[in-house]
Amino acid sequence: MRLTNSPDGYGLVHWALHWGMAVLIFWLFWLGLTMVELPLSPQMFEAYALHKSLGLTVLVLVLARLAWRRLNGVPALPEGMGRLESVVATAVHHGIYGLLVVIPLSGWLYSGAAASPANWFGYFTVPNLIGANETAAKVLRAVHDIAGKLLMLCLALHVLGALKHHFISRDTVLKRMLLPRRN
Repeated sequence: MRLTNSPDGYGLVHWALHWGMAVLIFWLFWLGLTMVELPLSPQMFEAYALHKSLGLTVLVLVLARLAWRRLNGVPALPEGMGRLESVVATAVHHGIYGLLVVIPLSGWLYSGAAASPANWFGYFTVPNLIGANETAAKVLRAVHDIAGKLLMLCLALHVLGALKHHFISRDTVLKRMLLPRRN
């Protein structure tokens, strides 16, 4: 398997980051929706702790992924894509990356504002970025929730775009991300 990206496909590192993060993001979304329905219990605190740990992990992974993209480049959009389709594809990708930074950062800030520090899988507590503040906590929770919903919308558009490329345009956009590029 090729580690780096090439002009016509993604390498193992980009592929692993893409699919690993996809699993984490859907797990986080599911956990975020279900944990708020839990009664006050040890399971509720465990769910919140796991959500925070996974969110911090996504933040580190998205920063690594952005660095990898910057250093390694990505395959070009397929020839024949219309201007509007290119703009939408670029906007959706930028939206996904932006939200993958905003969501964990707003969650981290919310934890501090709510006086509920984030701990990474029990190994260490991350420093609060903001002091306890009830008003800030309300705003940050709203930002976190709305950004999460926007991310799901962007991801739905991303998946629909990939399926459109595969079944309608019949190009290699989906295929080049399904498996990493071989040497």
